[in-house]
Amino acid sequence: MAEEWLPVDMTEAFAMQDALHGKLGYEMVGWKLGITSPAGQKAIGIPHPMIGRLYRYVVQNDPGRFPASDFRRPVIEGEITLRLGKALPARETPYTDDDVRDALSEIIMGIDIADTRWDANPMAGEVSPIVVAADNGGMGGFVVGAVIPDWQNIDLAALPVQVEVDGVPAGELWTGDARGDPISAVCWAANELSRRGLGFQAGDIVSTGSAHEPVPATLGAETVVRFSESEVRVTLD
Repeated sequence: MAEEWLPVDMTEAFAMQDALHGKLGYEMVGWKLGITSPAGQKAIGIPHPMIGRLYRYVVQNDPGRFPASDFRRPVIEGEITLRLGKALPARETPYTDDDVRDALSEIIMGIDIADTRWDANPMAGEVSPIVVAADNGGMGGFVVGAVIPDWQNIDLAALPVQVEVDGVPAGELWTGDARGDPISAVCWAANELSRRGLGFQAGDIVSTGSAHEPVPATLGAETVVRFSESEVRVTLD
């Protein structure tokens, strides 16, 4: 894309994403968040996460199995994912973390297959996060896993996560500032969508950013992400 057409900030990137959605007209099942950790935001110089849409046609239930030909540079990210039992529509009054907790119906495991339509590689820093945000936040595919047991009583920011590729450990666990708080991230998203005249619908799933160092997808390998005592799986054939 010509340099003068690229978005210069997240506001422009989200406007481009909204315009793209209007032309595509695909059915949505929710939203995906990225760069939700304070450390990640500081490292790339943005003050908040990014958000993209989750379309039904790229979402599967666990275990997920996708053709590799659907992707360009896929990376696997295990993500704590919220399912909303109540809508959080656009409104003038800002949402709070308590509003998000009140809207929650369950917290599930998920795998985000992040990808790009750009020739340059975002994971190698060749494309800015602003440009990735315009490309629907790097949405490639998503796997919906099981409900995390006893999620009401778990410190989600410290939930243990393990990643294995064909049984071999991969992906360093992020803790502390390297992992954002899922509730606060979704609260930011509710207010960002409200600013744009949008909102969350009842039943939406909202992924909250990778809980570990992203793992490049390996053709034919099964990637397993374990959240505490549960797991979710994906394979790219």
